[in-house]
Amino acid sequence: PGITVALPFGDGKKRKRIIAFDISLEDISRFTSNLQVSGGGGVAVFTSNDRVIGVPRHPRFTTREAQREALLKRAVDFGWVLSDEAHDALASRNSANHAVRFSNEGEIYWGQRRLFALGPERSLWIVVLVPEKGILGTLMQLRTWVGSIVVIVLLIAFVRVFVLSERYSQPIEALARDTARISQGDLQGGADIDSNVTEIQELADAHERMRQRLRSLVRIEDDLQVARRIQQSALPERIPYLEGFDIDAFSDSADETGGDTYDVIGYRVDDSGRTIALSVDNADRALLLLADATGHGVGPALSATQIRAMLRMAVRSGTSLERIVHNVNQQLCDDLFGGRFITAWLAIVDTKNGSLTSFSAGQAPLLHFHADQQRTEILQADAPPFGIMRDLAVPAHSPRAMHPGDIFAVLSDGVFETTNADDEQFGIERAVDIIVNHHEGTAGLMVTRLRQALAQFSPGVKSLDDRTAIIVKREQP
Repeated sequence: PGITVALPFGDGKKRKRIIAFDISLEDISRFTSNLQVSGGGGVAVFTSNDRVIGVPRHPRFTTREAQREALLKRAVDFGWVLSDEAHDALASRNSANHAVRFSNEGEIYWGQRRLFALGPERSLWIVVLVPEKGILGTLMQLRTWVGSIVVIVLLIAFVRVFVLSERYSQPIEALARDTARISQGDLQGGADIDSNVTEIQELADAHERMRQRLRSLVRIEDDLQVARRIQQSALPERIPYLEGFDIDAFSDSADETGGDTYDVIGYRVDDSGRTIALSVDNADRALLLLADATGHGVGPALSATQIRAMLRMAVRSGTSLERIVHNVNQQLCDDLFGGRFITAWLAIVDTKNGSLTSFSAGQAPLLHFHADQQRTEILQADAPPFGIMRDLAVPAHSPRAMHPGDIFAVLSDGVFETTNADDEQFGIERAVDIIVNHHEGTAGLMVTRLRQALAQFSPGVKSLDDRTAIIVKREQP
């Protein structure tokens, strides 16, 4: 058995530390039994409930076994000169810090006790007894003995405190310095922390794992930023000029990289309809694409970029829309895995006859505003998404006439499914209203109003899906 004492204290830097030390009862008894008190006296230590924890120098307690047997016995029972009368005299309230004279078995003794507080509710009593005949000094000498014991106990305590503070504080301070360095963006390894305190070592190991994972996250973040720049650079820098048509588009990703993409590929054709060259300034036709790959992140972004690249190769080779759809679907069936697919809308705008021929693989609804009737036709998809069925049926489509003022709008599902704080979706009707209310404006104006409406509909709510739109307007002559 022993005594454990722990006290908190501050170091002036707004940090709290713990002072803790353990003292064995046998060590206390070994110390008190070796104290030489003149005239056959002795020093003993008791708890606040009169249990002995430090035996005095006495013939009965010369061996370790005798000392151990006496520990934690009551003051009147452990075999010293404390009779009931002597105990009562020393235990009286007025006797604290004052010498008391009493007799035991015909011999006169002087005794004194002093309180040593360990905390608000715990204390020790240090008792010194000296036969009157052996007193050679004054009562001040008794106080000196008691004071010496207190000083020695305090010295032992402070030594233990110093050792424990070094043991606990040094690794914690090192961890604090590393944390401050990491908060400044320095994720390089710091000094190795090797502590024999299990909790501190576990904390240091967790700190190192956190640092390594933060480095991995930073690398991933850098890679995503590069992928984002590559994806954005793949979008058209400038919409090709098509006489009689006004086209505009936008794409906003929900994450660093998105699964949506769009393209407007302008090209010139000869009299037989074969592609002569890609053109931005004076194109006869344009192949339009809006694609939405399932999911978010790098994988869907690569799939969306892949379909865009395939279309540009197809345009250069002069392939028909039906053949383009067939080849793209075949290739995506080979490349996509894990249940992934791509919804896509493809269309050819022809300036010579003012028509738009389109095919939708799972991309719906499509909005066609008829200016002469002031109504919006809502069209559905022509076939399932790319990458699901290898034998995809491609129905024959006649060119759709685009009369002056007509508008054809294709919006990804991320636009319709934008949700506000009340869990309400943006929906088709709001998109139609924007087109109807601004049909006399340019395609760019409608794109701007659409993006503004989305921002006002869900302020402060992070988009859960990419948002992409293409708007084609037949200009008035």
